[in-house]
Amino acid sequence: MPLFPLFLMALFGIIVFQPNKKPLSAPKPELQKVVLTEFTRGTQRHMEFTATHTILRLNDRDTLFQTSAASWKKLRGIIKEIPLKNLNSLEIISKNHQVDAAMHATLTIQTSSSVHQSPTFDHNAPPESLHLLVNFLHQELSDTFKDSRD
Repeated sequence: MPLFPLFLMALFGIIVFQPNKKPLSAPKPELQKVVLTEFTRGTQRHMEFTATHTILRLNDRDTLFQTSAASWKKLRGIIKEIPLKNLNSLEIISKNHQVDAAMHATLTIQTSSSVHQSPTFDHNAPPESLHLLVNFLHQELSDTFKDSRD
């Protein structure tokens, strides 16, 4: 029997039946952007956070800040604890925004592979699983804005 067909069969066996080969896992999606939008009849706030910059849009006025590496790292850590696939179906605790008694708020989280958006909630009463994140975003923006005025 010629050696070439045996070689091909052996090569085929090695390629197909690799017993110690672990299945390839998909790379984890990287956080790209977090956007918190809050609005009511007279006011619109748009807060956009990326690894390099933070934008605050108040009505029609934009202010650009640099995002610190420490803030971005903390933001990524908070978001890792949130089940993003369920973001659009979170239970809303208060519905005052529906009668204009509170600002409407929506959170959007963009990763390298998908975009996740929350249902609209009261700006001062986020769903329980978003409470820490929304508070962090407000505090971060407040601290950054204060530092830029010093």
